[in-house]
Amino acid sequence: MLRILTFFVGILFIIAAVLGFMPEFFSDGKFLGVFAIRSLNNIAHLAIGIIGLLCAFKNSRVCTYFFIALGVIFGILALLGLFDNTMTLFQYFTTNAPLNVFYATFSLIALYIGFTSLRT
Repeated sequence: MLRILTFFVGILFIIAAVLGFMPEFFSDGKFLGVFAIRSLNNIAHLAIGIIGLLCAFKNSRVCTYFFIALGVIFGILALLGLFDNTMTLFQYFTTNAPLNVFYATFSLIALYIGFTSLRT
């Protein structure tokens, strides 16, 4: 089940990355009119998606660590986004309030999945 979920998350990140490169999905410089992203964000999402797919074809333990790593990384991004009001993280990644909410929510979900799958 965890491997299927990892595969699904990998596919979603790849889809989001591909759509992020298409100008039809941007309004006022924001993806879907809500999320402030740049090409570097899309490249990172594409890399996460590919890593997710590779993990899905390994074993469940690798998938567990994938979710824990995602949770930690997105949690750090959410925290940095709270304290950085220049709308860019390290001048490379853009951020805004909806993106921070997504990062925080996804972080909690990924950490929950990762740590609960450690017990099994």
